[in-house]
Amino acid sequence: ITAVHQKIFLDNANFTVPNNIGEHTFKLYLDNTELLTKQIEVKKGVEIISINPVKTASGLPTNLKVRVNSNNITIAKYKWDFNSDGIIDETTLANSVKHTYNSTGNYNLIISVEDSGGLSSSESFNIEVGSAKDILPDLITKKQEDLSDIKGEIADYDLFSISVIENVLDLDAMEEKFTEIQSNYTLIKDTGTEKQFQELLSELLEIE
Repeated sequence: ITAVHQKIFLDNANFTVPNNIGEHTFKLYLDNTELLTKQIEVKKGVEIISINPVKTASGLPTNLKVRVNSNNITIAKYKWDFNSDGIIDETTLANSVKHTYNSTGNYNLIISVEDSGGLSSSESFNIEVGSAKDILPDLITKKQEDLSDIKGEIADYDLFSISVIENVLDLDAMEEKFTEIQSNYTLIKDTGTEKQFQELLSELLEIE
């Protein structure tokens, strides 16, 4: 920059702030010249933990659900940027949204959660989008392994606790559904259409 006077717009600079709560000093330099210094306060906000699912099929309307720890803060809205282009594609009051990815590939989903005080927390997640035929077998296996892990985790509990957890999560019905989906997949895995694979995948993604 050689002009004596130059206006620099920082609106879309995408600066990040430290994760440590408290006061921080922000300095902006152009080459070795300090342009400005600001004090920034980082407060404890909503913690964004995970997104489900992280795999889906192209052309399949998918219910994306984010899990958060609100830290006893009232959440005002959720903002969804499905392809990390900086444009908010949808704003919801609930922690879920239905979206269709029309092409295969890996997408960087950015979720911003704004609380009632105007503070915002953001997190990005990789969403893998492929054909339902390719995604389905691995996801069936993953879901069955997750169910097995849950049963293993509660095996050392007392019988009453095991019974309560199994009933609340409805683990038996979940296992039956996995077996049904696995059987239906086996029947069509060589000759099925993409639509048939999508229907099975849709059933599978509904099981958390």
